Formats: sequence, structure tokens, C-alpha cells
Amino acid sequence: MLCSTVAVATPELVAERLRPAGAAVVDAPVSGGPVAARAGTLAIMVGGEERDVAACLPALEAIGRPIHVGPLGHGELTKLVNNLMGSVISVAIAEGLALAARAGGDLDRIRAAIAGGSGSSWILEQWMPRTVLAGRTEADFAVRLMCKDLRVIAEYADELGVPLRAAALARESYEEARDRGHGDRDFSVLVALRAAEVGAPIPTDLPPDGA
Repeated sequence: MLCSTVAVATPELVAERLRPAGAAVVDAPVSGGPVAARAGTLAIMVGGEERDVAACLPALEAIGRPIHVGPLGHGELTKLVNNLMGSVISVAIAEGLALAARAGGDLDRIRAAIAGGSGSSWILEQWMPRTVLAGRTEADFAVRLMCKDLRVIAEYADELGVPLRAAALARESYEEARDRGHGDRDFSVLVALRAAEVGAPIPTDLPPDGA
């Protein structure tokens, strides 16, 4: 089982090397972070032949909720789409909360109110309250990994001739954060960086001059 987030073509390349030995490959990248991993509730995006996926289900079900999305490689395809969407949503959250902070809003109350509205998301409801909005930027999913995934996404989209305008802006935002020395911090640090940029810093574990 290949659970890393890699290029769509990688599972087939691995399978080509293992088939002569009689081994099969299933790609099963996961999403949800350390909390979901400990709880056994990871989202698992599975690609592969039906029989191979069936053989892996007991192990996958022990750590989360596997969904067979298609042939080998389509688990990675699904994970890249997931991370593309998540990166864009995260930048929008960072800008929205920076606006709210600059206006003197109570970020906890505003976030809770949005949770019932059309601007809500799993990242806003589940991730932000236990990371940057709790003052913690220690990485559960690091900025540098977000940059890596956005690079892989951009390369694959280029191969297919698919323009990704919003994802390009997200990539620019995260690469800027990485280049400013935040590569090993959680991707939610972008909220703190955006808030500091508009003169409305929020309390976090960043050093005083870290934003």
C-alpha cells in the first residue's frame, strides 16, 4: 500500500517493479492529520484493482474510512484534488480572518458563526481551532509539505493542459511563507502571517519578529 502523496504516475511505476515478484500495489493516500490518525478516522482515497483493494480493506479500515475511487493512481489523483481544494480554502480563510481581525472582530465567535454558513469548511471548523487559533503553529501538516504538494499538482495540471489559477495563487502564498522561514510550521500559520501584515496580529507561538 502506497500511502504517501505523490505523482499520479508513481503507483504504476512502483507496480511495474513489483509485479515480477508477484506483488500488487494499491495507492491509498490519507487525509485528516494526526488527530484523525489517532482516532482511526482518516479519509483514505484508494486506487487499484478490485481484488487488490479488497485484500487491503481490513488494514485500511483499521485506520480510517477507505473509499475505492478508481484504478491504480486514482487514489493519488483524488488526494491531489483534495489538497488543491484545501490549499485554496486555507488562503481564503487566512484572508477572511485577517480582515475580521483588522476590523476588531472576535475571531472565535466569527468562526463559530460562519460554521453554520456557506463559507464554512472542515479546515475552518476542525483544523484552525486546534492550531493557529489556539496559538499553536507547530506543524501537524507543514508549509513545506503544502508547497511540495502544490508543485506536484501544478506539474500534473500542466501535463493535462488544465489551468489552475486559484491554486497558483495558493502556491505563491505558501512558497512565500516557506521562504520567510516558516516551512516547518503548520500550514495554518498563514492566518497569523496575514493578520500581522494588516497590523492586527493574533497571539501565537511565533517569535515577536517571526511574522
